[in-house]
Order: sequence, then C-alpha cells, then structure tokens
Amino acid sequence: MADTTTWAIAVSIASPIISAGAALTATWITNGRHDKRVQIAADESRRRDDRELVVDVLLPAREWTQLMEVLLPALWKMSHEDLVDFVDTDTGVRQREVIERRDVAITRARLFLSNAHLREVVGRLSAFLDQFPDTVMGPIYKDKSDIKVVGNGLAAIDAFSGLIDTLESDAIAILTESRSGSD
Repeated sequence: MADTTTWAIAVSIASPIISAGAALTATWITNGRHDKRVQIAADESRRRDDRELVVDVLLPAREWTQLMEVLLPALWKMSHEDLVDFVDTDTGVRQREVIERRDVAITRARLFLSNAHLREVVGRLSAFLDQFPDTVMGPIYKDKSDIKVVGNGLAAIDAFSGLIDTLESDAIAILTESRSGSD
C-alpha cells in the first residue's frame, strides 16, 4: 500500500511539473518559429525598400545619360547666347527635372540603403556627378575648337552608364536572394 501511495504522490507531484515543462518547451519552440518568421519578414521588407531605392536611382540616371549623349555634342557647338536660350527650352527644362530626380534619388539611396555594397556603388555615382561639371562640362563649354572634348565627355557618360549597370546587376544579385542576416 505504501508503494502505491508513494507512487500516486510522485505522479501527482511530477505530472504538473512535466506538463508545465512540456508547455514551456512548446511555447519556446513556437516563439522561436515566430521570431524566425518575423526576421524573414523584416529581411524581405528591407530588401523591398532597397530595391525601390535602387530603382529610383536607376531610372533618372539612365534618362540623364541618354539626354547627355545627345546634348554633349550640341552643347559643344552652342554659343554663350545659345546656352542661355537653351535653359528655357523644353529640353532644358526636362534636363533640369531629370537632374533633380536623379540627385534626390541618389541622396536618398546614400542615406537609406541598408546594403553597404550598394551604398558604395551609389557613392561612386555621386562622386562621378560631383566631378562632372569640372571634368566634362567645363571643357565642353570652353574648348570649342577641339572635338576630342566631346569624345572625352561621351566616354565619361559611358563610364557613368557602366556604373549604373553595375548598380543594377549587383542589386539583382544581392536583393533577390532569399537570405537572412545579410548586410
């Protein structure tokens, strides 16, 4: 009888402890799965935001390169008076709008991209544009006798286009992967 009573007491004591342990283990497993789903959702949200920032840079940057490929030879041939008149033309207005969209997008991307490599590529785009007035446009406006300045300017635009392509291909590789914990 004592053995049965001892066994009943042990079961009555152990049963709630075992049940509580099982419940805590189940809760821990459930919370771990929930945390993993939350992390996956946060990673995908970050990648989606980064993709939008990159697209916002790519579109006006490409439009600007297309404009500049056409405008550089024309700007080289323009006199000072022609340049003053050009500013108010539809093309001049469009160029300013594209430049503004491009510059805003690059600034936003440099501030908000979560991926360090993509931020660095956008930084190279920005550095190019910072140097562009002096290295390309200065000679275009000043040296009206040497066609090489147009060729150099078009080569610079081509290099910028290459940076845009690098940004796009790197973004595709980095932001379409399904990986957690990425930079």
